[in-house]
Amino acid sequence: MPTLTLRRLPLVSLIALLCFGGCSDTSTDAPAGTSDSGAVGDVVLFDAGSSSDDTGPSHDAGETDTTTTDAGALDAISADVATTDTETVDAGTPDAGTPDSGTPDAGTPDAGTPDAGTPDAGTPDAGGMTYGAFTLQSCKKFVNKNTDGTVNPFISPARNNQFYVSWVQKSGDLMLNWEAPGSCKTEKGPMQVNKTKGDVYYWGGIAVVSDTAGNFYAVWESKTKNADISIAWSTSGKDFSAPMEVVSTSTNGQDPALLVVSPGVVHAAWRGHHPTKKQYDPYFATNVDLFKNKPFGKGVPLQDDAAQDDQVAIARDSKGNLYYAWQSHDGDMFAAKSTDGGKTWTKPVQVNDVKEKANVGKGTFLVVTPDDRVVLMWSDTRKKKSGNENDVFADSSADGLTWGKDVQVNDNDARYQQDPSMAVGTGAKCKGAIYAVWQDFRHKKSYDVYAARSIDGGLTWSKNEAIAKDLAEDEMNPAIAVDKGCVIGVAWRDSTKNKNFDIGLQFLTW
Repeated sequence: MPTLTLRRLPLVSLIALLCFGGCSDTSTDAPAGTSDSGAVGDVVLFDAGSSSDDTGPSHDAGETDTTTTDAGALDAISADVATTDTETVDAGTPDAGTPDSGTPDAGTPDAGTPDAGTPDAGTPDAGGMTYGAFTLQSCKKFVNKNTDGTVNPFISPARNNQFYVSWVQKSGDLMLNWEAPGSCKTEKGPMQVNKTKGDVYYWGGIAVVSDTAGNFYAVWESKTKNADISIAWSTSGKDFSAPMEVVSTSTNGQDPALLVVSPGVVHAAWRGHHPTKKQYDPYFATNVDLFKNKPFGKGVPLQDDAAQDDQVAIARDSKGNLYYAWQSHDGDMFAAKSTDGGKTWTKPVQVNDVKEKANVGKGTFLVVTPDDRVVLMWSDTRKKKSGNENDVFADSSADGLTWGKDVQVNDNDARYQQDPSMAVGTGAKCKGAIYAVWQDFRHKKSYDVYAARSIDGGLTWSKNEAIAKDLAEDEMNPAIAVDKGCVIGVAWRDSTKNKNFDIGLQFLTW
């Protein structure tokens, strides 16, 4: 049951210059023209995003939007399946952080009893699983054929061990390829998803995902008058339906996110302009029969206050609980939970430890692991020394409301690590592993794409690995996905051959 979460880097999601010329930092500034990018059940969560140049146009009605759009990505997470603990004895394992004095816990084997996916005192049990080493596969390529400009790369698993790679062309069209990791061939595409040519807002959020029955869903920010956010679907992945408007209640909807519960049954999230007030708020609505052109229900705001809200994301756990996260323009991360399918929501709780340091418009990503641990990731300015420096931070929760200590994901502080995207492994060799990518300016010459992995529910992260690195040109706005065979796909915006940017693609295992 796939989910897709769309955000606009203003949601999504993705792209360009940030305080690169006006900062007092004497170190090398980021190159001009760069951009910022910005995902349960077999249930599959897609945190799809979009990107937008910091200097790009805004289509907010009656409001200046200084943020950029985040590119998103997909997180495929299967339902919680109890994992057998392969350890024979506790062997003096600390109990909730307190050592057992080195004495095995009664020396009693676990007898192969499943963990039931329950975190130990809030800490996920890795289950004794091992994960393969980081390996870049030989398949690295450009997938687009246009030269007039591309933004908002997005990737998700598809049929027959293939991946979708989608993007927006400057002409205003949402394009889609089917890519095969094994042969490194483009099996289908580029295909135009939107029926009306030029209907897609160039810097807006997009996502294309499929459900377990093989149906396909695409969402984008539309330029059609009064359309705001459009959704279309397909049973083949080639010919999509006429678009339907998602947004209701609010105006000027942006940063769409779509959670597919079952074929034709979807939850939508977006940031929308309040109908009578000046602020943007996070909204939620449901469609129970999309395939019969049933309209979405009335949008309900999760937070109605004077603060501007941005970067929405939505996810679902194996028990059907919904989680919603967003950024406030004050620089804080908020989360809320629903246990009744979105009819009611808890009071929002603040996630980040250091107040007012979340960098709005530079990426927000929400995923749920197979043992129902909720992980949130964002760009953060708490360590900046000058200019507009960012780091990638994450936090996790066993219930989506009680959050732990923020942890830094990037292992280098050399300016501008931002626009994260995450995916969660569900296959036997990668079950529960969380993979993160972001754009990284650590070499101070150009943006590159780096990655990290967590195997303990987001509490700790591995050494960073370079996915795409060209010190002369920019690789930006990455999106990541992992299939059930544990093949990982990463797509990004690349200026190596085209100053208007192409869409790069790399497959790997980890």
